[in-house]
Amino acid sequence: MTVSVGIPTRGDDPAALVRTVRAALRAARTAGETAEVLVVVNGRSRLPELDRIAGGRLRVHYRERRNVAAARNAVLDAAAHDTVLYVDDDCLVPPSWCVEMSRALARPDRAALCAPIRTVVSGPVSAFVDYLRLFDAIPVDETEADTLTTGNCGVRRDRLGPDLRFCEDLHTSGEDSDFGAALHEAGHRIGWLSGAPPVMHGCAEQIGEITDRYLRYGASAPELLLRRNRARVVTHRALDWYRERTRDEFRTYRRFAEFTDPRVRAAFAVYEYLMISSALLGYLVRLGELTGCLLVELDRTALDRAWRDLAARIEAATRDVDWTALPVDYRRIATGASERQPALAEVRQVLRTHARPVSVVPDGPAAEILARGGEQPGEYLALLERVRRVWHPIRDADPDQPAVTPSEFDRRMRAVGVSFAVAGAAAEYCALVDRIAAKGTDAHPPRRTTTAVAHRAEQR
Repeated sequence: MTVSVGIPTRGDDPAALVRTVRAALRAARTAGETAEVLVVVNGRSRLPELDRIAGGRLRVHYRERRNVAAARNAVLDAAAHDTVLYVDDDCLVPPSWCVEMSRALARPDRAALCAPIRTVVSGPVSAFVDYLRLFDAIPVDETEADTLTTGNCGVRRDRLGPDLRFCEDLHTSGEDSDFGAALHEAGHRIGWLSGAPPVMHGCAEQIGEITDRYLRYGASAPELLLRRNRARVVTHRALDWYRERTRDEFRTYRRFAEFTDPRVRAAFAVYEYLMISSALLGYLVRLGELTGCLLVELDRTALDRAWRDLAARIEAATRDVDWTALPVDYRRIATGASERQPALAEVRQVLRTHARPVSVVPDGPAAEILARGGEQPGEYLALLERVRRVWHPIRDADPDQPAVTPSEFDRRMRAVGVSFAVAGAAAEYCALVDRIAAKGTDAHPPRRTTTAVAHRAEQR
C-alpha cells in the first residue's frame, strides 16, 4: 500500500508552501514508487514557484474559486491511492510521516487518523500556541480522538464511501470539525497516533495568530449549527460568558502557575484571555449576522490596533526570555493558581470599548440559541475528578524527583480523555477547590473551563 498526500492551499505564501511540498515529497519517497503529493491551489490559475519543483511525484490542480472544503474533496477525488494524508500548507512533515501514518491506517478498524502537531517557536506568541498544543485533536483517550484536525491527519477513502465528504458550504473554516462529526455519525472512529514524530506547524510572531484565528474559529460554530445542525458546537450561554469577561470582577481566567518566570505567566495569561474572548466574539458576531440580531457593537479596526499595541509591549517586556526552553513545574499549580494579573484590566477595558456586548437580546433564533443551558454540574465535576487523578500524584511527588515534562503531562491527561489546553486550567481550578475545601467552605464549579470553549472552537 502506498499514499497520496494532499495539500490544499491558497498560495498566499509561496515560500512556505514550497518548503511544505519539498518535505512532503521527501516523506513520500519512503512510502513506495507510486506515492504522490497532490497540491490543490484555490483561487489561482498558476503558481510559478511550484513549476520549479522537479519530480513526477508532484501533481498540481488549480481551482478558480477559493473553497478549502472543495479543495480537500478534490484531493479525495483525484488521489491515486485510497490512503490519503492531509497536511496544511505551512507545515513540515517528518521523513517517516507517510510510512507511519499509512501503517497505522492499514488497521481494518480505522477510517481516519490524527497525530500530534507542534509549532515552530520563535517568540512569545508561537511559544503560547505550541505550549497549549492548540492544533492537536481533542482526545477520547491515548489511542482515539474525538475530533479531526487536517493539519496532520489521514483517511482511508475506500472505507468512507462515496458520500462522506467535506461540506463545501463551509468554505473558510469548520469543514474539518464537520467531517469528523460525519465520521462519527457513519460509525467510524478517529485514531490517535500518539508516538509519531509531530508535524511542525508554522506560526507568524503576530498577535493575529491568536486573535484573528480564534475569531474565525468561533465564527464557524454558528455556521455548523445553522447549516449542518451540529448541536454539539453550541457555546452555551455565550453572551453571558462574554459579558462576564468584559467586567473587572471576572476572575476565572488561566494563571499558568506552572511556569517559574512571572513574565511568562503574565504574557500567557493575556494571550489566553484574548484567545477565549476572540472565540466568543467571533461566535456572537457571526450568530448575529446569520440571525439578523446585533449581539456585539464591534469596531474591528480599533480592536485589532489595541491588540497589536498590547502584544508589542509584551514582546518588549519579555525580549530576553528564551521561549524555546521554558522551565515548567506542575507542582506550582498548588500554590500559584490564585495569582492576579493586573494587565488583564486593560484587556477588559478594550473589550468594553471596541467590542461591547448588547445588554438585551431581542426575541428570535439568536435568543433561543443563547439561552441553551450548558453541561450539568456533574459532568464538569467528573472532568475535574479525572484531572485530579493525574495532577494530584504530580503535585504530591517527591520534590527531589525531576519535574514532569509538558509532553508527559499531555500523555497522562489524554489517557483520561482531557486535552492539554483544558487540563492546565482544570488543574488550577482543582487547586482552588482543594484550598477552599481545606478551609471548610463549599466551592461551586463554573459551567465549564474557559479554555475548553476556545479549544472546542478551534476544532470547528
